[in-house]
Amino acid sequence: MAFNLQSTLERGPEEQEPRIHPSAYVHPAAQLADDVEVGACAMVGALSRLSKDVPPFSTTSGGDEVKVYGLNKVGLRRRGLSRQELDALNDAYRIYQDPQLNFSQALEKLQALPQKTAQVAALLGFLTSSQRGVYR
Repeated sequence: MAFNLQSTLERGPEEQEPRIHPSAYVHPAAQLADDVEVGACAMVGALSRLSKDVPPFSTTSGGDEVKVYGLNKVGLRRRGLSRQELDALNDAYRIYQDPQLNFSQALEKLQALPQKTAQVAALLGFLTSSQRGVYR
């Protein structure tokens, strides 16, 4: 297998590496585009091809059509989240993934939640700060 030094040298300084949160798990066979962000406690499955950001606390997988399958409940339990924190996060994900709502409507509903746990606030912050778009 030949190493193409020319393509390595042509990378400009504006191109960034993917940003993967330390608590996230990305399968080694997954492919990430430059500047993709994988949120905290997210889990990315094998052979996933990511061109957008992966929301925190999610289980995400897919080749041609990447999909968020919901919360990474096992990982969150292992991190010691309480039942109330998991329930609040699960409710927030239901709003975020509601097929009846577009992205901006889902954000408005999430922002209108009366009480937000630290995890729900982190999810909301991630969604509003994404530059590439976020998988749903």
